This record gives sequence, structure tokens and C-alpha cells, in this order.
Amino acid sequence: MKRSKGMQLGAMLTALLLLSMMFVPVTTASANLNTAEKLARQYSANIWGINNTDIIDSKLYYGLDSNPAVYVFTVQKKENATINREYAGTIEQRNYGVMVIGATEKYTPLVEIFDGLPAHKSADLLVKAKELSKLYNDNSQEYKYIFLRNFDYGIEYNSNGKKIIVDLRTDKVISGDKVSMLSPEKEKAISEQWNQINQKIKNNKLNDVQIAAYSSGFVSGVPYYLWYRGCSPTAAGMVLGYWHDTRGYTSLPTGNTLIDELANAMGTDSNGATYPWDIAGGITTVTANHGYSFSSSNYYTEAIGWPVYKSEIGNSRPMVISIWIDNGGPYDDHSVTGVGYSDSTSPEQHLALVHDTWDQSFHLIDIGNTIGDLFTSAVPS
Repeated sequence: MKRSKGMQLGAMLTALLLLSMMFVPVTTASANLNTAEKLARQYSANIWGINNTDIIDSKLYYGLDSNPAVYVFTVQKKENATINREYAGTIEQRNYGVMVIGATEKYTPLVEIFDGLPAHKSADLLVKAKELSKLYNDNSQEYKYIFLRNFDYGIEYNSNGKKIIVDLRTDKVISGDKVSMLSPEKEKAISEQWNQINQKIKNNKLNDVQIAAYSSGFVSGVPYYLWYRGCSPTAAGMVLGYWHDTRGYTSLPTGNTLIDELANAMGTDSNGATYPWDIAGGITTVTANHGYSFSSSNYYTEAIGWPVYKSEIGNSRPMVISIWIDNGGPYDDHSVTGVGYSDSTSPEQHLALVHDTWDQSFHLIDIGNTIGDLFTSAVPS
């Protein structure tokens, strides 16, 4: 899949990057499997209801440094399990869930939650793993699964005695030399979470562990457009395509015709690059050209944009999310279409459900791991 940068944030957001670069290593005390499974059961009860799930599998995933990183638990949902996410539409998503628990204090107790099957259980990914093993001449069939970052996983192969890590999302070989670092504030917060968990276990009060203020939202009916002319006009095209397809704004064009008009209105260059702050103007120009009055505003940074994003999704209005740095993920300098979210405050986790312009599947982005976010709305007047 061809990836082309679709935005340029430049010096305007340099200060944000500088603030994020004061990193120190974190501690690596171990969390045993028994503790991790207890947490997985408790969090599963929080999300899908007490006595409504069974843990049917667990697997240790490793970090890029080959040290233990997270325990990945496969959760089978019973018929009366609460389905909190409207986008859990496939059979796998309805019947299974995944709880990822930190295996060391380098990771939060609850790392992530999602509906469906984990990498080592997904039929599609198992086929891919075998195909990649042939490519890298690994005949052992004993793959080491790697936790790259939230919702990104890889496999470590042994190719003629050499370690090779392949990203399962992109099929690309990645470096295993990066040392995972956290800011002092994040390190302290993680340590406090583990201290609280360990104290509750010591006092036999693990049932008190809760996922506080969990919420989610989803906008149905947003089309999938594949990358054309640039990621920003494509992402905005899906937003306006939703208003055409689902909300009755049928004078708007759709597909590549719509993307062409947006690219021209945003000033997208021949390489597909767009200044993200020009997305809003492109939206208002194109909608006005077809007889509609839309307002479109930019909301910079997670602190400002995330509450607005949740509100817009709650009002059935998708947004464009432009990301400067994805901290090891695939979305550096990229715009996507935000169609939903999953949110909790303890542990703090801001997950955006997006169409990423590269395929016709949902993807989740941990907004807390990104830098230089810009959220762009599209609201009919």
C-alpha cells in the first residue's frame, strides 16, 4: 500500500515536540501471570458484565528488546454479555474480546481492550505469519509475538540466526534497537497504578478495581474512500461522503470527484501534501459550491480536541484527525477520518476509531501516544 504524507505541521508545533522529549527509562518489575489474569477477569467484568465472560487463552508478548512486555488474554463473551461498542459488528467482535495487561511495571496494568481476536488467534494473521515465515526462511514455526505499541503487533523470526521483527500491520521489517522511554510524569502515573493494584491484591480487594468513566461512541454510515490525491482530502471526503450518503446532502459529489474538489480547495500539492489547517477551509468551500452552508473548525492538541471529538461523535458528526507524530505507529504526518471512540479515565485511555484511507477496515489510534493532533469538524449550519 502506498503511503504518502498528507500534512505538514512544521514549526508551529515544534514546541510540543520539545516538551515531549524529556524522557527517562522506567522500572521493569514483573507482574506474574496469576496477577495479570485476575486483572483481566476483573476488567472483563467491568466492560462486558459480571459472569458474562470466560478467559479461554493467554499468551505472553515481548517488547522490541525481547523482554516480556504484556500478557494478552482472549475473552469469550457469553450470550448475555454487554456489547458496549456499536462497531462490534463481525462475528469475532461480537463473540470475543481481548484484554492486554502489563507484564512489567514498564506498562500500565490495563494496556488496552478491544473486541475480536488477538494476533495469535486471528485466522487472517496466522496465515500471514506463516507466509512471512517462508519469506524470512524461518522454519521453526515457533514465532515470538511482539507488542509494538497499542494496537500494533509484530512477529520475531529467526532468519539464519538473525533476529528479524516484522510489523503485522504493514508487513515491514522494523528495528528492534529502540528503547521504550516514558516521560517522568507518565512513569510516575504507571507506578502509582501498580502500587494501587498491588495494595488491593494484598488486602484481597481486587474487586474494587474499576475502569472509571468508561464511555464509547460510534457514527455509522461513514463510507470508505481509498487514498487519492492526498490523505487530507481523502479523509475529508469520507466526512462529506457521510453527509451525502446518510444525511441527505445529495447535491454533494462523492468518491474521487469529491476528493478532487477538496484537494483543489485545500491547496493539496502534487505529492499529496496538505497543510492541515487548510482542511477546514476546503470543507467550507466545497460545501458552499454545492449550495450548502457548513462551518468547519480546527481544534489543536489532544487536550482541546479530544473533548470536542467525543461531543461531535456523540452528535453523529465524523471529524478529520490529523496527526504529526504517531510515536512508532504508522500515522506520522497523516490525516484520517474519525468515526468513533473508546474512552476511560482510570486508566486514562483515549482511543479513536478511524478509517485510515489505506484500506476498508476500522483502525484504532491511541491519541495519548500521538503528538501534534489537529481535529477538524464539519457541521451543517
